[in-house]
Amino acid sequence: YHFHEFMLNVHQRIHAYKAKHPRGDPIPPVAAELAKEARLLCFDEMQITDIADAMIIKRLLTTLLDLGVVIVTTSNRPPVGLYAGGINRSVFLPFIDTLSERMNVIEMGGTYDYRRDGLLTSNSDLDAALLPLPPYLCPSIDTSTSTTPSSLETLELWFSKGTGETRTETIPVAMGRYVQVERANDSCGWFSFDELCKQPLGAADYIAIADRFDLIIVENAPQLGGHI
Repeated sequence: YHFHEFMLNVHQRIHAYKAKHPRGDPIPPVAAELAKEARLLCFDEMQITDIADAMIIKRLLTTLLDLGVVIVTTSNRPPVGLYAGGINRSVFLPFIDTLSERMNVIEMGGTYDYRRDGLLTSNSDLDAALLPLPPYLCPSIDTSTSTTPSSLETLELWFSKGTGETRTETIPVAMGRYVQVERANDSCGWFSFDELCKQPLGAADYIAIADRFDLIIVENAPQLGGHI
């Protein structure tokens, strides 16, 4: 699991349990269900940003450890940095002690970015003329004085490789929600920065978008700073 996918799965299980047992405590049965499904639980990018997740994960992981489940997780911060600055963090602090006492904390000091290994490097799906596609295209190039395609032209070329008609699309999200895509084809979604980052979207929406499309284009991203 990616940690956000894990938490989405947990929320769905809690929602299903509460629908049948409105006054019941969902954490013990959800933990027992997870323990039956997996004796080894791995998830990536553990990050806790809201009080609801903080309270759920505190009890859930403690119960899973009590049930003998082996947990392996990565994070961009050590346990002492989890939920830093969060509301009522003092209630969460005992869980940090539990993590430190019951898990081995290993700092990975490497500098190699393994995420870049997954970038497209062959022409199995796309024309060789399009490769490589850098993660960012900036700024646009004036094609009237250059033989190099502009950033927009390059993105249009990649988008066209998604095949199928260009259309709007509504993507189902967990627990009955939907996210609207204004420009899509069979395997590519095209978004503006504002559509993705200035709307009330959350992890579940982004997971649904990532599951739907092989390629995602985001245009008009501003220069990011501490205010964005």
